[in-house]
Amino acid sequence: MKDATNDRMHGSADAAGRPTEGPAERPTERPTERVEENAGDMPHGHCPLCAVRLAPAFAHVPDYEYGAEGDFGFGHCADCGLLVLEPQPGIEQLKAAYPPHYHGFHTGAKGLVGLLYRLVYGLRVRAYGRLLPRGGRLLDVGCADAAYFDALVKARPDVVPEGVEFIDDIAQRARDRGFRVVTGTLADMKDAEPYDVIIMNNLIEHVTDPVAELEQAVRLLRPGGHIVVETPNTDSWDYVVAGRWWGGLHVPRHTYLFGPVSLDRLAALCGLRLASRTFQPNTDHWALSVQNRLQATPSTRRPLTRGRAWYYKWLLLAFLPLNIVQAWLRKSGSFVSVYRRF
Repeated sequence: MKDATNDRMHGSADAAGRPTEGPAERPTERPTERVEENAGDMPHGHCPLCAVRLAPAFAHVPDYEYGAEGDFGFGHCADCGLLVLEPQPGIEQLKAAYPPHYHGFHTGAKGLVGLLYRLVYGLRVRAYGRLLPRGGRLLDVGCADAAYFDALVKARPDVVPEGVEFIDDIAQRARDRGFRVVTGTLADMKDAEPYDVIIMNNLIEHVTDPVAELEQAVRLLRPGGHIVVETPNTDSWDYVVAGRWWGGLHVPRHTYLFGPVSLDRLAALCGLRLASRTFQPNTDHWALSVQNRLQATPSTRRPLTRGRAWYYKWLLLAFLPLNIVQAWLRKSGSFVSVYRRF
């Protein structure tokens, strides 16, 4: 799930999504390629990580969830596997793609979805607590309403969590609960004191310049500090199977999509070293993939509430066993990477 918990819900050995310290990992596999035949009719630029010209991947992919305007496709880097949304939307176009009923802005959901959110919050609090020193400072980039901050300060009252969120109405919800959340982007935090841990939960895939974004985060990080990056995984079974209907595409809100190879390349460009990586169950991508395929056909199209069909929550449950297997085999729909600044 993504959240705006963050997503924008924006692994550990038990497949629960807890990053744990471990030896640095260097991916050796080639990134998964998934290219459709009719994708060559859209222009493609170059990979920002490798400077390799992008190959066509998918053309004319609509926003199946919220109906955002625009004609978008994806280019694919044959070297690192990065997927790039083309054309790249402008800031105002991106803001318009997050309507008030965007699902990630409603993290207080009840029932099954709300339970899943609360479980994720608990896992995050434990994971971040292990990285934070006593009296440590944490910054969540793209924190939305900072829903898990309440649980974090309850478990670690010595910790000072802060956030930055570019949609003011959503950031105000966190400020109303007493947390310091700046409206804007990392560029607006340049005068902040250094942080011990910086969180990027389902954030790096939303930005218009991932290299600049991560470089700015590194400048705000203490030497020896950690950056936690959670993002959809293009090296997953669900991406390979679903293709242009993959829930992780999330057009046009997802501008860059990574696998382990491409994310490590980005981190290396910014002076970071991998400390640990875990793969977690992400039933959201399977559920959305099925929903997208059904929404693409008039006869199976159904009304959506906050971008979700009535059957979405049942698909979350149905795909859980498969997701646990995926996480165990390191092929799940999202992964958590902990990088350290040296």
